[in-house]
Amino acid sequence: MNHAIPMAVNNINRLVIASPDNNQGKNLIVKLVAGHEIKSADVEPILFCNTRPQACQSSHSHYNFKHLDDNKRYTLQVKIAAQLTITVFSEQQLSDLTDPKKITALNIGVNGGPQLLSHTITAHGHIELTLLTEPPSFGVFFDGTGNNRINDNIDLEDDKEPTNITKLYEIYPRGELYTTSHYVEGIGTKAYKSDSILDLAIASSFDERVLEALKELQEFIDQQDYIFMQLVTVDVFGFSRGATAARAFVNQVHNITVNNPNYWGNAKPMIRFLGPFDTVSSIGGDGDDNHNEFYASDNLPYRVNIDISRHSAGVVYHPVAYDEYRDNFPLHTLQDARGNTPSNIIEVALPGAHADVGGGYSTQQTHINFPRQHLVGRRNNPGQHAALQALKAQLEQAYAWPGINIEFKAMAAKLNQGTIRRAPNAQGQMRRVRDNEVITPYQPFWRRSIDNSLPHYALHKMHQIAKDNGVPFYPLSELDTKRHKNGKKLYPYELSISLKNSVEHAIMQGPVSVSWDTLREHYIHHSHKYTGFVNGLANSKEEKALHTTGNGVREVFFNDPANAAINIKPFTKHQLRGKTVWLAS
Repeated sequence: MNHAIPMAVNNINRLVIASPDNNQGKNLIVKLVAGHEIKSADVEPILFCNTRPQACQSSHSHYNFKHLDDNKRYTLQVKIAAQLTITVFSEQQLSDLTDPKKITALNIGVNGGPQLLSHTITAHGHIELTLLTEPPSFGVFFDGTGNNRINDNIDLEDDKEPTNITKLYEIYPRGELYTTSHYVEGIGTKAYKSDSILDLAIASSFDERVLEALKELQEFIDQQDYIFMQLVTVDVFGFSRGATAARAFVNQVHNITVNNPNYWGNAKPMIRFLGPFDTVSSIGGDGDDNHNEFYASDNLPYRVNIDISRHSAGVVYHPVAYDEYRDNFPLHTLQDARGNTPSNIIEVALPGAHADVGGGYSTQQTHINFPRQHLVGRRNNPGQHAALQALKAQLEQAYAWPGINIEFKAMAAKLNQGTIRRAPNAQGQMRRVRDNEVITPYQPFWRRSIDNSLPHYALHKMHQIAKDNGVPFYPLSELDTKRHKNGKKLYPYELSISLKNSVEHAIMQGPVSVSWDTLREHYIHHSHKYTGFVNGLANSKEEKALHTTGNGVREVFFNDPANAAINIKPFTKHQLRGKTVWLAS
């Protein structure tokens, strides 16, 4: 891992501010280092002695409180955005502030807000405290099964587009002094290598992916320059099995913090935001609610647990796919068995199949095959066309979907060898087929041209809600700058006003509405398949669900908040003139 080490702080600490002679008392010098969201200009340090504010000489981000008495007690507060007051330390004797051990014992920033970067005694004996205006931020991005930001960009003409996870990762700061992120490749993938069929099927690398993220977070927190730091905010995103990994990661973090706090070093992680897209686990490939097969969990310090409570993260946003029907893609909802979620957990069913929410489909013409059909007689027999039209109407009713238009590919006529017992005749009437009677097989199919911009709605919503809660995303427009050498955009993200309005009208009017059907016709993928051995295993329609989502087909497994790992401290959001601050409740 190659995180930038904030050496700039050491350079700041070498500065010595001119001061009066020591017989006039010590100075307390507070220096501010800007975070990604909270800038130095947003923070004003104020020093009190017996409730009386002390005089201050300020220049840019340096605040010099002069002529202080070693034997008096002082309280340092900071005001953020001229609204929120946070106490840095309270009623501390000035002489104690010269002792690094006593400074460390103050746990400055343990409840959020500015973090202590360094403590220095100048050549003149004055005290310098360098404060980072907000806790450092670390983003974790778990991609979906079969998705890989490197591989998905190698062949721009294939049937994949980078997912919403990749796009969000690309606009989360990384390599900055106090903000970085880590991308976890989708299960079954490795950059520049072919996918692992076994891993794609049973998610055997699940534990390795979660452990990778834990180690990256540990390394980020346990930096030498973070020795005084008390808190690091963490933002976690995932799609599909990656959403399962994201939820498992959150519980691993909380379990480690409670049971093995030294794992992190001095600072502790606070999960600010959790953003799973359409959580599906299917560990073991069986689409069940068991996440602890030995090969997928044996490397983790604690059992895999994807239950989430109100204390798991500051805010959770979970967009789920209403139009997903596959057996191997059950939804692991954040609702409990009664359909309830806490106020800080938002789950919304969006129009679309699984990857219409999380992304990954490319713009292409899709080809859906239906089970093979047979007609009595040869293809050029009188009445064969009429029989095909009747069969077309029957199939389009049976496989109803807005805009469906089934075509037929005729195959070579053959003699029935007893395998076909009944088939339509030239008049479209079903009758018994005799042995050695001529029959013509037909392959029904539907060619669709799908616009793949529907996932951009979930992308924009996730970005907006995360930003509103303090996640340091750059604007989505930053994705415009990332292009292939041929000039083609690597990360399409545009959401037209008409599509945005269409999705929101559909959500408001419900799944049985013209608005929703319009999306089904032009945007929503038909993810379940009807033919082929592999498709039958991987993409068959659910038929035996005990509990289902709103579409009545997709299996759902409920969240159990009581089973979630408990955070040591709940945090509360404070919104200040476009700035977001999280403090312990």
